[in-house]
Amino acid sequence: MEATLQKGRKYSFPNDITSADFEPGFVWGTATSAYQIEGAVLEGGRQPSVWDTFCLTKSGAIDNEDNGNNAINAYYKTKEDVQLMKKLGLKAYRFSFSWSRILPGGKLRLGINQEGVDYYNNLIDELKRNEIEPFVTLWHWDTPNALEEDYLGFLDKQIIDDFADYAEFCFWEFGDRVKHWITLNEPHSYASSGYGYGIHAPGRGGVGDAATEPYIVAHNLLLAHATAADIYKKGFQESQGGVIGITLNQQFNEPLNQRNLVDQMAADRAMDFIFGWYMEPLFSDSNVHQTEVGLNGELIGPEGGVDWFFSYPLGIYKSLMQLKDKYGNPLVYITENGYADAMDNKLKIEEARIDNERIVYYNTHLQNVLRAIGDGCNVKGYFAWSMMDNFEWHKGYSVRFGLFYVDYTHGKYTRYPKHSAIWFKKFLNPPAQEEKLREGDGN
Repeated sequence: MEATLQKGRKYSFPNDITSADFEPGFVWGTATSAYQIEGAVLEGGRQPSVWDTFCLTKSGAIDNEDNGNNAINAYYKTKEDVQLMKKLGLKAYRFSFSWSRILPGGKLRLGINQEGVDYYNNLIDELKRNEIEPFVTLWHWDTPNALEEDYLGFLDKQIIDDFADYAEFCFWEFGDRVKHWITLNEPHSYASSGYGYGIHAPGRGGVGDAATEPYIVAHNLLLAHATAADIYKKGFQESQGGVIGITLNQQFNEPLNQRNLVDQMAADRAMDFIFGWYMEPLFSDSNVHQTEVGLNGELIGPEGGVDWFFSYPLGIYKSLMQLKDKYGNPLVYITENGYADAMDNKLKIEEARIDNERIVYYNTHLQNVLRAIGDGCNVKGYFAWSMMDNFEWHKGYSVRFGLFYVDYTHGKYTRYPKHSAIWFKKFLNPPAQEEKLREGDGN
């Protein structure tokens, strides 16, 4: 396959793979999160999360002063969005619950919001009717703001019990249909960006002690995960027949000089700081990690659609092999992998939907996932990030990750399939025999 990229480069690769190259039963899905897509932040009994407060009170923190008040209006588009998933041929969908939509006060004893429960029940039921398996994340960074005001959220160990109560309620209410649970999404990013750099909610960089708070938060996040996982395994797993895990982010770091021991050690420290910090406590009795990192790095691979995003397909292979060799080859689902485009308001919709770079990104990364599986890695699923363009945290709407283009201009949030969506449909259905994704598909 050869693709001409928007920046004029040509990129060719000989092995244009499809889902048929993977084992039967391999899980294919896309991923989103509640605050990034739902909108309706004051509807249906929901109360603010730390992200609502951060967006509205930290001037200049979000590009263009954007916020998730409307996001992409997914709260009102359940049936339409599930039909788009079905047309793609997806067998799974990863999404998150909004804690403050289910428990507005953050605490079980302060009351359950039935409208929020009904919303997620309807979403789960709609997915199941269309033979799409829900993969549910309990917490994707949107801690109830009530808990932040009460005791500073994840800086206080009280949150472990409150999260445990929330998780147990979710297992009880939804576990008859949800068989794949994720406790936390990328705790490292939350701890470092929210409490170290301060660029994410709750935005304590410069307010609190950035030298200690990320470590306190990380510790409490790990305890919250362990407590919720223990509740599920002891009280629900046998009767409900599901599994539970955690989503950790990883980037592979190469030594600047492969033959230089100092460079090798620096690369190892960098990976240990991001990934090992959380993996070691999960896979050993030790809570020790290397905390001293002092190095300068060079980004590897071609630059993506934004200046902080670089594509290095070999990195996903090496990360999976490291996981296999260092941590005993655990069961792995790749819960997020995707390509970022910069928002270009000068492009017409039909032009913005031409995203050959994203197709190249997915194809080359999936080739390396397949290679890792061939070398023994226990990978059982892959989720593209993201199903649709959405609110991308401190970048607001200035960055697009979606397979579907979202039109923000007229208040309808119409979804249009990008070229990558059509490619992904063909990838999932070789040869595609389901209903064609029309040029104007979406609502």
